[in-house]
Amino acid sequence: MTTCLSGGEQLMSTSSYLLLLVSGLAASVVFFLCAVNIYLKTVPARVLQPKDPFHEIAPMNFQEEEMLACLGLIFMTQWLLLVAQMYIDWQCTDLEMPEPPIRNLTLNPWKMELSWISSTNFTEYKCSVAADNEKAIIKAVDMTCIFDGNLMFPLHNGANFSVTAVNINNTYSSICTCIPRGKKGSAIENFSCVIYDVSLMNCTWQAGRNAPGDTQYFLYWKKSRDDNETECELYIKDENGRHVGCRFQNVMIKHKIAYFMVNGSSNVSQIRFYDKYIELYTIEKLMPPSNVTVNCDKKENDCIIQWERPQISHSDKDRCFKYEVKITYKGNSGEEVVHTFTKETERSHILQSYSMGKKYLVKIRAAGHNCYVNNAWGEWSAAVEFGKNKNLCIGLPPLAMNYLPCTVLQWWSHPAGYQSSTITTLSLPILKGKGRMNRKERAQGLR
Repeated sequence: MTTCLSGGEQLMSTSSYLLLLVSGLAASVVFFLCAVNIYLKTVPARVLQPKDPFHEIAPMNFQEEEMLACLGLIFMTQWLLLVAQMYIDWQCTDLEMPEPPIRNLTLNPWKMELSWISSTNFTEYKCSVAADNEKAIIKAVDMTCIFDGNLMFPLHNGANFSVTAVNINNTYSSICTCIPRGKKGSAIENFSCVIYDVSLMNCTWQAGRNAPGDTQYFLYWKKSRDDNETECELYIKDENGRHVGCRFQNVMIKHKIAYFMVNGSSNVSQIRFYDKYIELYTIEKLMPPSNVTVNCDKKENDCIIQWERPQISHSDKDRCFKYEVKITYKGNSGEEVVHTFTKETERSHILQSYSMGKKYLVKIRAAGHNCYVNNAWGEWSAAVEFGKNKNLCIGLPPLAMNYLPCTVLQWWSHPAGYQSSTITTLSLPILKGKGRMNRKERAQGLR
């Protein structure tokens, strides 16, 4: 919980300038007082005394000592004023009303819940929050505002919260500015997370550039606003034992928005926190499509390429995916020819003008389409090789090969990183009435 000390008009927009001004004035006052003190102490020494030929008055070194003490006091004053700024959490001021009608503003950052106490019966309350160039206004219920779960306002850069109260006669506003406590530059940097292999998640970060050497960081997260926060169970550590990441297991993308907070501790200074809202589906790295198969028709001079959608934890609909099919082969002059096709929702592609004398490689990747699925392209599937007379039908006469499907064996040496099935199905046309099945019918029949 974080509490505002009082309500009223906030002056934090010029706090930095005011702090420097106060620091300068305080240093000037201290210097003036020290100068007066030194002057008063030197007056007695300036009174004429009888000259003693046997004893000379020693130099008055106390002036230098007093001056050094004053300079030290000046620097100490400035240091205290500047360091005080690092430890401000909430600052609200009310210069006009000693007894404001709205006071004790309290924020629960985990729930984004703002509450307060009012000494006046107002007819209506409204709350607003402004952070990172975004703003939201909602109505209060029982002197409490809970900002909607779809609103993502990280607080580590500061935020303005306000409560506006309205009754028949007047309107009153209480505004509080949140300034993170801790040493500037001590919060983590470059925070990022990725979900992979359906249910695993890694989050990584770097230590703050101004963080003391003994700083240790701790990550907490909430899967949704309604869940309780939990700490990381498996930290990633650097060579010094400092936490620089976290591994998560059994992550389910059931809720659209999760909240992450990383705070720190040090024996040298207070460490600033870092927080971030993330839509989990946007950080999921899609697995490659599975079960990629190629079925070629010698008579039709084409091949049907088919695959299964990638496995994810929160969607099993074909309409949620699009695919990129990449086919490469060697041209007549030996150059590599690449054809790329994009398929929306379909899980098959027909390669026309197929040549049995050429060796082809096909690989496929997926991306989200019209759903809560990451629209960034995922991993490529392993390349599947076909063509170049690698297929051989065994045990069937030539006439049967023209009209019946047969199982063929494939064997070849694979370049590094490639894989293919040792057995695929070569679907040859089957007479249907007086004609053959068209490409669409054959593609559906292969499913």
